[in-house]
Amino acid sequence: MKRLAAIILVLIVPCVARAGDDAGTVARARAAAAQLPAADAAALLAPLDLADAKKLPAAPVAQKILEGLAKHVPVARVAAAAAQVVVRLDDASAALESAQIAAPDREATLAELALAEARLGSREVLLTLAQSARGASGEALVAAATACADLRDAGVPEAKGAPVLGRLAARGFGPEQLASVPALYRQYRAEGGTDDRAFLDEVLARGLNGGNLRGLIDPFAPHGQVLDRQAMPPRPDALPDQGSGHGTVAGNTDRGGSSPGVDDDLAARSGGQSGAPPNGASANNGKAKGSSNGNGNANGNSGKGKGNSNGNSQALHGHDPGEE
Repeated sequence: MKRLAAIILVLIVPCVARAGDDAGTVARARAAAAQLPAADAAALLAPLDLADAKKLPAAPVAQKILEGLAKHVPVARVAAAAAQVVVRLDDASAALESAQIAAPDREATLAELALAEARLGSREVLLTLAQSARGASGEALVAAATACADLRDAGVPEAKGAPVLGRLAARGFGPEQLASVPALYRQYRAEGGTDDRAFLDEVLARGLNGGNLRGLIDPFAPHGQVLDRQAMPPRPDALPDQGSGHGTVAGNTDRGGSSPGVDDDLAARSGGQSGAPPNGASANNGKAKGSSNGNGNANGNSGKGKGNSNGNSQALHGHDPGEE
């Protein structure tokens, strides 16, 4: 009869607390537990007491208890699930500390991070993401963890996505920008992209170089080569404190929607330049040496340089045999 009374109580009282009703949620869970036999009540109250002792929000634990009782789940399983919520809340607290974040609404942030960890399935991944996101806001950390879980659902291992998304959060990416990464990945795969590492490297490189993710996917590129790669992507495990690798990769342009190589071919015919220097010319600054063979090839270095040609025209600053 006591168990029946507890179930009736839970069914009458809504399981999900309204905003500002966290204390009421905890009170309802304690009241429901009190209607059960002593052993069952003690098992359900233990996670709530542990959350209080650790100064963690008890409302998510209470919600889990009320949900389990409403679904007629055996008390032992409800207690175990509630205890797991406490563990995840504790992990979320460690993540905030690791990221050196003082979230204004700490309880809400902890609850959201705990949900993200449940989806990620790994405490270590959450802590890795937090360490990479040092200096970010609590909102950005939650968004990064959620985006990492979304990437995991899309097929990217969480251990690969976590350091990238954490670094983006640390560099000032907001929730909307972070949430766009899984959507872009799905588009990348739909257009024939297969290299997860290349995708993550390009996303990270743009973030470190102060760019955005607009135009990341080129739907008109050859199948499987749909990344519009605008920056030399550094590896997450070999990153300096400041972004590096500015510039464009040969064969790509800053013009959105262009196919790789098209602008370069046009530039070569007209003697101009596009996203990458035509015909193997170098666009480096500073002292450099280069040689080119054929008609119209040139070394485009600025600064001191040498160039040779076996064709009809000569490189800048080179020696023209015809002058002898």
